[in-house]
Amino acid sequence: MFFDVTSPNYSLFALPIMYILTLIPHWYAVSICIAQDGWKNEHPRTFVTQLAARPILGTKKMEHTPAERKILRAEACQQNGFENLPIFGMALLCGLVAELPGYLMNAMAALYLLSRIIYTILYIFVDSYAMSLLRSFTFLGQVTLYMAFFMQAAFAVASRSQTQRWGF
Repeated sequence: MFFDVTSPNYSLFALPIMYILTLIPHWYAVSICIAQDGWKNEHPRTFVTQLAARPILGTKKMEHTPAERKILRAEACQQNGFENLPIFGMALLCGLVAELPGYLMNAMAALYLLSRIIYTILYIFVDSYAMSLLRSFTFLGQVTLYMAFFMQAAFAVASRSQTQRWGF
C-alpha cells in the first residue's frame, strides 16, 4: 500500500513522527532522574550542563555514574534529533517540489525513521567505543538518505527543465 507504484505520498507524516522520536530520549532521561530524585525542572538545561561539567569541575565524584552517562547520552540524542529535523524536512520538501513518486518518498521516509529509531536506541543504551561505531554508521546511513532525497529531487527537476527547454 505505501510502497507500490501507485501509492499516494504519505511521507510528510514522517515529520511529526520524527519530532516525537526526538522527544522520547528527553522523556527517558527525565524518568531516570525522577527515579533518582534528581531532575531540576526549574532549569533543565542548566541541570544537564552542570551534570555534564561536574567531573571537570571536580565536584562530588570524578566520573559519571552509568545512569548519569545514560542521561547525558539521551539528552545529546534529543539535541541531535532537533539538529537533524530541519534537514529531514528540507529533504522531504525537495522531494515534494520535484514531484518524486509517492512510493519512493514513502520508502525513503520509512527508511529514515527506521534508521532514526535504531540510532536513538544505540545512542542511549550503548556505552562502549566499539558499539558506538555502529551508532556512527547508522548516522551515516541517515546522511546517505538525505543525500538520496536531494539527488533524486535534483535529477527530477533537471530532467523537467531539459524537457521544458526543448519543448518536448
